Amino acid sequence: MIDQTNYTAGVCNIDSEGIRIRRRNGFISIGLGIIVIPLLFTFHIEPLFRFIIIGGFAADAALNLLQAKEHFCVVNAMQGVYEVGMKRTKIGRSEAQATSDRKKMFRIYGMTIAIAIAAGSFGLLPL
Repeated sequence: MIDQTNYTAGVCNIDSEGIRIRRRNGFISIGLGIIVIPLLFTFHIEPLFRFIIIGGFAADAALNLLQAKEHFCVVNAMQGVYEVGMKRTKIGRSEAQATSDRKKMFRIYGMTIAIAIAAGSFGLLPL
């Protein structure tokens, strides 16, 4: 049995290791995106494909960095688990707690989509 004292519905469902890994993954996505963007324009990739590729890198980076910042994993929220040391354990939560987790999950998804669209729009710029 894991210590669930750090679990707070709609606030925190990952520990410091999960935060560190998500932050690292977010920065990797940003780095790869920075490498790929000039290549997309250099090789005259169609604007729609640039939008999709840039938006994809932005979505991955945004989702990982938002999860790290918020100490909250959207997959854990869907599955009703708390993550300690990258091991997930089912938590008993009330309907109110599950609703709180879902609200936070949808807010993170919404911000991720907005960031992905905004960043992807950069790919629509003319060559």
